[in-house]
Amino acid sequence: MKTKEITGGGLFAAAAVAVMMASVPFPSFTLTCAALSSFLVLFVLLKWGATSAMLCYITASVLSILFLPRKETALEFLLFFGIYPLVKRAAERAFTGVICWTVKLVFCNGMLLLGYGICRLLGIPLDEFQGQLFLAVALFNLAFVLYDICFTRVMKTVLNRYYKLFL
Repeated sequence: MKTKEITGGGLFAAAAVAVMMASVPFPSFTLTCAALSSFLVLFVLLKWGATSAMLCYITASVLSILFLPRKETALEFLLFFGIYPLVKRAAERAFTGVICWTVKLVFCNGMLLLGYGICRLLGIPLDEFQGQLFLAVALFNLAFVLYDICFTRVMKTVLNRYYKLFL
């Protein structure tokens, strides 16, 4: 790896943590801040490749777990949003159509199940889902599909308009 890749990835990791920090004064923005931080991992992926993006993801995850007072945002980034640009790119390169969507939905639901298991293990109450778990999972999958479509459009727009930055 070149020094430029390491430095750039580190700066984007710090920026991702700073974006997640915005969820501290605004607790309802936990998902939004984690999702916006994933776009920073995407930029590293597009500019310097998968290795730099993975290091950016790991760095931002560790720093957010250590320094963010709102651990929900850090866990959302760690379990799903931070790694998703890498998973999305790998799935779309390896598969097409229905198989690609199946792989992405399996990943999404697997991470949702892992998060649910962590909450149960740590004794975090999930009272708001009492009796409505199926509906919550269905709505989460719908939100994931919308997020994936928006993510693709942002990625294409960035590549089309700012392609010189990614050379």
